[in-house]
Amino acid sequence: FQPFIPVLDNNPIFAGSNIAYPFVTNWLSGMLISAGTALDTAFVTPSIAFSLALLFSLFIFGRVLTHSGWVAVLGISLFFLSGGLEFYYYLGDLAVEFSWEKVLSAPHHYTFLEEHGFYWKSIILSSLIPQRALLLGMPCMLLSLTYITARYQTGFTGTSYRTLFTVGLATGFLAIIHTHSLLVLFLICCCLFISDLKNYRFWLSFAFGVSCTALPWLPFLLGDNTSGFMQFHPGWYGASEGDSPFIDWLWFWFKNWGLFFPLCLITLVLLFIRGGQFLGFGSGSDGKQQPLFLAFSLLFVLANVFQFQPYLWDNTKILLWAHLGLSFLVAQLVARIFNKGYPAKVIASTMVMLMVFSGLIDLVKSLHVERESHTMVSSGQIELARQLRDLSDPTDIILTPDYHLHFITTISGRGVLMGYRGWLWSYNIDYAERERDIKAIYSGATNTNALLQKYAIEYIVVDELAVRDFSANRAYFESNFATVLSNREATIYRVDD
Repeated sequence: FQPFIPVLDNNPIFAGSNIAYPFVTNWLSGMLISAGTALDTAFVTPSIAFSLALLFSLFIFGRVLTHSGWVAVLGISLFFLSGGLEFYYYLGDLAVEFSWEKVLSAPHHYTFLEEHGFYWKSIILSSLIPQRALLLGMPCMLLSLTYITARYQTGFTGTSYRTLFTVGLATGFLAIIHTHSLLVLFLICCCLFISDLKNYRFWLSFAFGVSCTALPWLPFLLGDNTSGFMQFHPGWYGASEGDSPFIDWLWFWFKNWGLFFPLCLITLVLLFIRGGQFLGFGSGSDGKQQPLFLAFSLLFVLANVFQFQPYLWDNTKILLWAHLGLSFLVAQLVARIFNKGYPAKVIASTMVMLMVFSGLIDLVKSLHVERESHTMVSSGQIELARQLRDLSDPTDIILTPDYHLHFITTISGRGVLMGYRGWLWSYNIDYAERERDIKAIYSGATNTNALLQKYAIEYIVVDELAVRDFSANRAYFESNFATVLSNREATIYRVDD
């Protein structure tokens, strides 16, 4: 848990390299721990605060976008409970063996059925809960986008260049909070700017402010190797080599987004043919709503044409923003149908239920905390991490297995030689040489001492994961290194100079 600036020169999961990912959320929790806050409080309390900020910012943005509070709430519900046709498999499982227990708690998560071609997972479970950077990045970006959208809708009347520049300065810090959210904001603002060239001075004032605080961070975040980013990859996971690839792609998205997908297409057509007033956006909306929703549609198209990171599924960091914006558009259509009379109310309610059914199944299952709780780190591991933190210096390098929930990586506050390889790969970090060297060290190879000096390793952790994944030679370490900490979870050895 180190001061702000030195963090940039020391990637905690790949010692000796610059940090290559947005780090503010983790840094905030680290500072809370340094101030004496309990470990669980340092992580849970900020997450609760971020979640409340997200709900507030979503409602404000939806209200500005749709000019209706209840349509905003409906759009937020469609976003949080998004899913596709996965409920078909849930109903099939109930038909095979019905029980009230299955009704109240599904046997598994149904939006995670990759074997059946479903890759659009529950946003709450796959993105918001595990990705704390997104949980902070979304409200920060939404507040900025809400302000810009409101000013755009009024033609920047009564807005000063200085105010826009100041908002831009604050927005630029998204680069180290959640970089993808900044990229999305940039793309949306480009669409709005093109449709509003007469007010270019206002847009440039905002853009200049963003640049002043965002650009200095980019060399750290991009790193030395950007070859795995922005590759041409049409179709996302819906890419097909069949006779009708476009039809296969449409079917993929209908499966993954369900009724939401054709309703998006229908509503976009109505918006551009009949205008915003036809959909109920209110007077004065025409000419302003089209570029906004065109921007969200463009995000969807780009994520289906390009692969933004080495890990293809990370395109969801763009797609979820597309889904968010289009959720308010679909909500507007559903609201218009709902207001047409009693039969229309039944139809609209059925449409909403079909769109949220799969996501609701997974959310209800996750509310059964007693069944869905999993141990990340044990009490023994927490104690070892605390003792090592007291024993070592903040700049010491620790050799550990690369398990993504390893207690040294997650809670010790110390950098490791090589963290989880899945993360390093997604950041496009070449870890092949280091991986070979770690295997050699753990096996007790003849060049172990030279490798320890090469990487300036201070402590070595040997546990069951080290034995399983790197064939760690326990006898070698017992014979050649001093044990400084040990319990039944792991043994930590000191490397003498």
